[in-house]
Amino acid sequence: MSLFPRVFVSFCALASPLPALASPTAPELAPAPALLLAQNDGDEAIDDTDLQSEPDIQALDREVFDKDAWSTGKAIGLSLIPGAGFGLMYADQKAAAVIPFTLAAVGYGVGVAHVLGAFDESTSEACSHSAKGDVAVIHCQLASGNDPDPSDELDNHKLDPNDAMMRAYFQTGAEYKTTVVGEDFDGKERGLIILGATYVGTTLLGAVWAGLTVSDHNEALLKSIESTAQAPTPTLYYDGDRGYAGLSFDF
Repeated sequence: MSLFPRVFVSFCALASPLPALASPTAPELAPAPALLLAQNDGDEAIDDTDLQSEPDIQALDREVFDKDAWSTGKAIGLSLIPGAGFGLMYADQKAAAVIPFTLAAVGYGVGVAHVLGAFDESTSEACSHSAKGDVAVIHCQLASGNDPDPSDELDNHKLDPNDAMMRAYFQTGAEYKTTVVGEDFDGKERGLIILGATYVGTTLLGAVWAGLTVSDHNEALLKSIESTAQAPTPTLYYDGDRGYAGLSFDF
C-alpha cells in the first residue's frame, strides 16, 4: 500500500484517427484537461505562495518515521529498572525479556540470602580420642583439666570410659586431641557484592539488547519508507475519439 497518493502527469495528447480529422470536435465539447499549468500573463508574476505550506516528500517521510519509530533512550531507560527486561518488553521482545528477568531473580535472591545470614558460619571445636575416634567435646575438656559444669557429678577425677585402663580423666589427657572445624563467615559483604554485580550485569545485558533491537527496527522502518517510491509506469487512454498518454508515480 502506498504511503502517499498517486500522482498522474499527462504530457501529450494522441491525435484522433483519420476519420475524426474530417469532423473535429468543437472546443466547448472537448473533455476537461487533466492538468493545468500555471503561466505568466504579461508582466505579472505567477502567484504560487500557497505551495509554501505544502509539505515536501522529506517532511512526509519524517512524519511517518516519527510516528512508527521506537525510542532508543526509552528502551535503555526502562532497562535501568531492576530486572533489566522492561526495555526489551518495550521493544516487543517479551520472550527475550525472560532472560534478564531470570538472571536478575537468581542473582538478587542469592544476594539477599547472604545479607540475611542464610550462609553465615562459625567455627566450632571437635574432640577425637586416639582409640575411639570422634567423641563428645566434654571428654577433651575434662581430660585437659577443665570442668565445664562443676555442679554436676562429672569431673576430671572420674573414670574415663574411653580409656582401656579405666584411668581418671586427668590422667588421660595425652589420648585426646582438640581441633577447630568450620570457618567464621559473615555473608553481608558478599551479599552486597552479589547484589551490585547482578544489577550491573543484567542492566548492561538488557540495555544493549534493547538498544540494538530498537536500532534494527528503526533502520528497517527507514528503508521501508525510502523504498516506497516506485518506477513510473506508462498510462494510455483512448475513447475512440480522443486519447492521452502519461506516467503514473507511486510514492
